[in-house]
Amino acid sequence: MISLLFLNSDTTYTLPEVEVKAKYYKKVENTKTSYYISENEFQNLISSFDKIEEKLIKIPTIAFEGKDAHGAVPAIRGFSRYRTIALLDGYRIATDREIGPSAYFSISDMFEGIEVLEGSGASSFGSGAIGGSVIYYLRGVNSKNEIDISYGTNGNNYKVFAGLKPINNFYIAGGFNSSENYFYPDTSLKEKLWTNSFIRSNNSSFKKFNVLSAYKYKNYEFKLGYFRIIDLYRAMFSSAIRLYPKDEQIYFITTSENLTFGFHYYNFISRTIKTDTSDAVYNGYDLGLTYNYKFLIFDYFGRINVNSKIYKNSVFQYDELKNAGYNNFGITAFYSNKLNKLLLSYALRIGIYNQENNFNFSPSGHIGLNYKINNYLYTRGNIQFAYRFPELVETKSYVLRTRGFVIGNEKLSPEKALNNEIIIGVNKEFLSFEIGGFYSAIWDFIEMTKEDTLTSSGDTIFTYKNLNGISNVFGISLGTRYKLNNLLFTLNYAFMEGKGELEGKEIELSDIPPSRIFLGINYKFRKFLLDINSIYSFAKKGEEVSPIEAERPSYLMLNVGISFLYNENLKFSIIGNNINNVVAYRSLDPNSMPLPSRNIKFQLDYTF
Repeated sequence: MISLLFLNSDTTYTLPEVEVKAKYYKKVENTKTSYYISENEFQNLISSFDKIEEKLIKIPTIAFEGKDAHGAVPAIRGFSRYRTIALLDGYRIATDREIGPSAYFSISDMFEGIEVLEGSGASSFGSGAIGGSVIYYLRGVNSKNEIDISYGTNGNNYKVFAGLKPINNFYIAGGFNSSENYFYPDTSLKEKLWTNSFIRSNNSSFKKFNVLSAYKYKNYEFKLGYFRIIDLYRAMFSSAIRLYPKDEQIYFITTSENLTFGFHYYNFISRTIKTDTSDAVYNGYDLGLTYNYKFLIFDYFGRINVNSKIYKNSVFQYDELKNAGYNNFGITAFYSNKLNKLLLSYALRIGIYNQENNFNFSPSGHIGLNYKINNYLYTRGNIQFAYRFPELVETKSYVLRTRGFVIGNEKLSPEKALNNEIIIGVNKEFLSFEIGGFYSAIWDFIEMTKEDTLTSSGDTIFTYKNLNGISNVFGISLGTRYKLNNLLFTLNYAFMEGKGELEGKEIELSDIPPSRIFLGINYKFRKFLLDINSIYSFAKKGEEVSPIEAERPSYLMLNVGISFLYNENLKFSIIGNNINNVVAYRSLDPNSMPLPSRNIKFQLDYTF
């Protein structure tokens, strides 16, 4: 049974007994909370930076750590950075922040959909799947011929995308997206969130160039993608400027019913300009393999020859990382069965993780149930456990940041997490309602901390430490949708809190986003579609901030879109992002940046 709500909407909100799109994990995950968002969904949440992850913000427990290029990491139930797994077509990609765990480097049109699994991701993903997983589906040979053109008023932003299927079993797509000097909220609004000394300049720019090809031979589909960002200028922070003169990513992915193989190469420069110019040049590649046989899944993910070289005024200084890497092997056994109205699922992964010839044992798994009380009332629960070994950036870093230096800690212990969730829901023809609670206990939680010491130039030193005892992340989520004729009403609420202990003192975990309400109204009148949505974020109190920062206040952000469906193949849209021009988010990470300010986008979508 597959339960889909509000078929007029392109957003699919999955309910009990749904088999999620991820073909390798549906047998494991059919009792878990999952969401799927299609490519045709209204794009009025896509900002002028055109990040595909913006579509996810309507999911109750999804938020972001930062809004800059490398910082747009989907946070699931409060877990972001390296605690959320990201995949392309089932191939796991690195979640190291310095590579970009999000797909920020890609134009959103390159994807046909996004899927989210909450709560330890999929059990077979191994180290890092504590919060959940986000699966990005690239377009392929089943995609339609399509041309998309848009222009945005914020920063002279324009985008051109074309995807063609010239012959059977072959697809090719290309896109270019450019924005010159896109702006952030003005000073009067900015001062509610930032002190005057934090941002001197309020504009930035970028150019994205993407190419994707796909070919299908028998049961195998081969995809090759090249993604490039040119001259990404982030902003001016205090006395420093951050920009990325070069950023390129190459992906090769092969998929079939039982096999996924992936290869990823990256090469980019991160530049900081103060009195001197400092460059960090990153390159390396990742490999991934997943094979599914009956009730077993074998998986491998490895990072190989990861290098980071530091230059000062174009003169080599030192190697932050030199031919570093790690390997993650695992085999997962899964099973599910249905007893009358009760659906049960089980999974156990036995994994081996090694870095620099140090081998570690990493078990993970879950037990889940879904009970259908009657025709419209159900309950669902899961117990999950997972390991997370420190990423290279946490153990090896020695990186200049705008607020100082981040120094890695090679003595970090892996995180151990035990997650629990219980959900009660109603699914009727015109109404769905779901309320759930979740709790995670994490031993040896890894937190970025500020040291008392300063460099000779007065910069603060940051590092990573294991917190004492058990850190706790807990929250509730509420989602409801009401469908009446051509009107769709959506209301979501999420509350999340995280507590830990450092040196005998209770602290707020810095990655945990504030509570948030999402309200959406979709209305169809003849050939017109109206989409209004707003996000209200509550103030985040009690977090530690530096002298040049302010605590996050509450804010309300409004987005509006109107589309005219000329026919089934041609659509014109006018989309307003951040209409009330507020600063949308700020994390404690030194690299964070607010969402771009007000933007009006004109868009044409044509399929043939």
